[in-house]
Amino acid sequence: MNNILEGLDTAGKVKALMAVRGVTQPELAKVMGVSLGTIGNRFEVGRWTLDELKKIAAAYGIEVNDLT
Repeated sequence: MNNILEGLDTAGKVKALMAVRGVTQPELAKVMGVSLGTIGNRFEVGRWTLDELKKIAAAYGIEVNDLT
């Protein structure tokens, strides 16, 4: 997974993960336990909490470091 994520910021890495896994924003919101609006905000502003990244990593079987 690292090869496709190299050189991307966190939002880019999450988007790439979503594309590879076929994950939609509503599905990601459910995994993270946040609203769809919060997902949009994370992509726009680029501020992700460590807890959010841990939830994504756990749900998709990757390391948190892969997203940071």
